[in-house]
Amino acid sequence: MTITPRDQPLLIVNADDYGLTEGVSRAILQAHTEGIITSTSVLTLAPGFDRSVGWLADHPSLGTGAHLAAVGEDPPLLTAREVPTLVDRRGRMHYSWRQFLPLAAARRIDPDDLRREFSAQLDLLVSAGVTIDHLDTHQNIHLWPMVRDVVLDVGEARGVKVIRVTRSTAASVVGQTVRRLAAHLEARLDERGWAYAEASTGLDEAGNLDTPAMVRALDRLAGTGAATAELASHPGEHTDPVRHRYEWDYLWGGELDALCSAEVRSAIDRQGWQLGTFADLPASADLAGVADNAERTQAMGAGSMAGEANHGDAESSTTRTTNSSRVTAAGAPTAAKTTGTAGLDGGGNPKAGCDGPAKPDSSNGRATFTPKSA
Repeated sequence: MTITPRDQPLLIVNADDYGLTEGVSRAILQAHTEGIITSTSVLTLAPGFDRSVGWLADHPSLGTGAHLAAVGEDPPLLTAREVPTLVDRRGRMHYSWRQFLPLAAARRIDPDDLRREFSAQLDLLVSAGVTIDHLDTHQNIHLWPMVRDVVLDVGEARGVKVIRVTRSTAASVVGQTVRRLAAHLEARLDERGWAYAEASTGLDEAGNLDTPAMVRALDRLAGTGAATAELASHPGEHTDPVRHRYEWDYLWGGELDALCSAEVRSAIDRQGWQLGTFADLPASADLAGVADNAERTQAMGAGSMAGEANHGDAESSTTRTTNSSRVTAAGAPTAAKTTGTAGLDGGGNPKAGCDGPAKPDSSNGRATFTPKSA
C-alpha cells in the first residue's frame, strides 16, 4: 500500500481525562477554543462526566475518543459481581497499573471482565451522543498484551480502529519496557489494520508540560520526521477543589497556559505542523515507510518483558495508519476523514497522576449501568 504525501505533517494535540472533574472538562474546552487542543479522550467513570459530557456537543470540531479505564480512584460502571477480577474486596478498582499489571501477568484478571466493563463504557459514551474517533486507556494499560487484545476486540466490534501508541525515550526499566510493549502493539495493529500516529510524546513529560517543556516536546516530535504525530496533555483549571482526590502532582493550570500560549503556537507554525484529529489519520500507510521489520523484531526481542508498563505517552518515532473510522451516536460506523488535518494526541502518564497512582477514595458512588446488547 502507498500513502499520498500530505503538504504538512499532521499533529494531534490530545487532552486526556475529559470528565475527570467539571474544571478539567472546562479547561480542555478552553484549550480547544483558545489554544491548540484538537482532540480529547473521555473518562466515563469520573465524577465530572455526567455534567460535562453534554458540553461536547457545542464543540463539533473537537475530536473525541474513549479513555477506557480499569484502574483508578473511581468505581467501575458495572457491579463487583459482574466484573469480580477488576475490583478489590470493597468493590473498588486497583488504583494504579502497579497493582493491576502483576495481577494481569499472573492471569488473575479475567479478559471477559475487561471486555464487559470496556463495552459498558463505550456504550455509555455512544448513548450520551459522543462520536468516538479513537481509543486509549487510563494509565496506558492497553500496552499490556491481554488488555491490548480486549481493546482491539471491542473497538472492532464498534467500527473504531484508531488507537494511541504510547511511547517513551526514558532509559529506565519502565521506559525500556514501554518501548518493547509499544513495538508489540504496533505489530499487532499492523496485522489487524488499525491506524495510529507514527510518533508521540507526553508520557515521559506527563503532568509537567509547562510552556518551555511543551516547546521542547514539539521540537523533539518535529525531529523524528514523522508524517503523523500525537502530543498528549493534561490541562486543568488552576483552582479546582474537586481535583483534590486525584493526587497526581500535575501542573494542570500550567499545561492549560502552555496550550493557549503564543510561544507554543509559534513553535507549531515554525515546525510546519498541520493540526488535526485522529479521524485525520490516513486510511492506509506504506509499511515500508515505517521502521524496518527487522528493526521492529529486534526491538520486540530486546530483553524480557518487565511486569510494569507506564501509563502515559512519550516520544518516539514509528509509522502507521490504516482503516480509521468513527462511531456515531447511533452506533453506526462512518468513514473517517483522510484529508488535510488538525491535531495531536496526549494521554495518561506513568507517574502519579492522570494516569498514575493516586490515593483511593470510596466516597464516589455511581449507579449501576447495564450495558446495551451489542
